[in-house]
Amino acid sequence: MVELMRRIHTRHPDVQFLVACYRDKFQEYTLRSIKAEHADLPIYWFVGKTPEIIEIADCCLMVSGPVSLEILARKTPSAMVYRIDWVMALLKWAGGLRVKYISLPNLMATVAGNLFELRQVSGLR
Repeated sequence: MVELMRRIHTRHPDVQFLVACYRDKFQEYTLRSIKAEHADLPIYWFVGKTPEIIEIADCCLMVSGPVSLEILARKTPSAMVYRIDWVMALLKWAGGLRVKYISLPNLMATVAGNLFELRQVSGLR
């Protein structure tokens, strides 16, 4: 994710990155692992400010499923980032792993759409 931040910052030096941390421990972990090595990037950490950050953001990059519902509710453009282990990568590469959607809002919309179609076909109200 930091490499993506670096690429964005290279093209758009005025961009700031606000990192919403759910817990103090996550903030401590990310500060230790990112801050020292990437001190040149304008990254700011906040605990317990997720709704406020989503509200003021032009766009969001997220790693969590539940936060996607908050982002969806505020209609903030976003992208989901997943880290997969080597087994999943191998399955994907071999063609054995195929999913149309993986983020929570897309899965919910697909289920809702399928239920709506089933209702239409069956004549249920």
